[in-house]
Amino acid sequence: MKKALALLASLFLFLQCGCTAAEADYSSNTGTIDLTGMKVTGDGIKASEGQITITEGGDFTVTGENADCMIYVNAQDKVKLRLSGVNLKNANGPAIFFEQSAKSLITITENTENYIEDGSEYTGDAKAAIFSNDDLEIKGKGSLTVIGNYKHAIASDDDLTIENGTINITAAKDAIHVNDDFTLTDGTLTLSAGSDGIQAEKAVVIDAGTVTVLKCTEGIESGSTLTINGGIINITSSDDALNSGGGNGQGGFGFGGGMRMSPDGSEIPADGSMPQGGMRGGMKMRPDGSEIPADGTMPQDGMRGGMNENANAASHNQDESETSTESTDCTLTINGGKITISTGGDGVDSNGGIVMSGGELYVSGPENSGNGAIDGNYFKVSGGTVFAAGSSGMSMGVTSGSTQQGILFNLS
Repeated sequence: MKKALALLASLFLFLQCGCTAAEADYSSNTGTIDLTGMKVTGDGIKASEGQITITEGGDFTVTGENADCMIYVNAQDKVKLRLSGVNLKNANGPAIFFEQSAKSLITITENTENYIEDGSEYTGDAKAAIFSNDDLEIKGKGSLTVIGNYKHAIASDDDLTIENGTINITAAKDAIHVNDDFTLTDGTLTLSAGSDGIQAEKAVVIDAGTVTVLKCTEGIESGSTLTINGGIINITSSDDALNSGGGNGQGGFGFGGGMRMSPDGSEIPADGSMPQGGMRGGMKMRPDGSEIPADGTMPQDGMRGGMNENANAASHNQDESETSTESTDCTLTINGGKITISTGGDGVDSNGGIVMSGGELYVSGPENSGNGAIDGNYFKVSGGTVFAAGSSGMSMGVTSGSTQQGILFNLS
């Protein structure tokens, strides 16, 4: 028995040593990249005309300027690029392309300014000025400016995590595009996009930091859940500002980006105008669909928790188990932070439900009656501050299941 235990202990130590050695291989291969002189040091790296190629894992410090070059990574191990005063543009493709790596890492060196830009036209798998086929992590205390002329500015086919740094982005399409999950733990992001500010095919999580979306179609969009735990978020958008479940075509209860309906069941036209028998002057509806009398009197079950609901809110006023049979969770959750929105579309739009337990939410919503300041299958509030104003055609208030009361006030 003692011999068997000794063998197991030896095996455990061997595995430990093996893991440590593999990790050491990546971190011990340090090198440099001088873009101005096209000179490199380190193992598994070479410079040729218009390209720096990295084929082994390592930690590489990048400096200098080059207006016609790409850093290309195709390695089995992790590769870290330390941007330390870089001005890099590739007129014929992405400027930084992680074709393959165990993990793609970018560190923005403290007290340095760095500029990355791609060309306006190119072919291939890459679709951003900084592009990774694998998980991408960006951090550091310096500043990074990224210009995406072709499509996106920063994109990952897997997860993307930004830990900190000051990052300024301008993109023809999405400023940040992620095929899997996007996570922001801290940092300052300033985004201007022809399409979305941040778009993830799966989940979005914002824990802290500052996100300012100056221009976009949709501000922050997820294919599944969108969770805001803290930070300062300011969005100016022509369409939805916050949108969960929008990236994968999920549908909710006939709303959340789907067909809009007036109280009589007819579809609201695309221009947002209401049919003659539709919503008039913020007409109020009971939860059972019947109209509230003009004098405002309510049946005993009409007013719950200080909430006055119109037809749209009534259709949303159900438990999440009753509103959708979709398998993907599209909940939009606000646990903290300060969110300020100015939008021409829905302010906060979920193809599932909206849950708020803390933080501050201020929405200057749409004038188009086919959109609303708040739009979800339900809006459950247990804490925080909400002030949302917009068109009354699709207006929605706090729904049942909330422990915090709200007021919905419509004007003609």
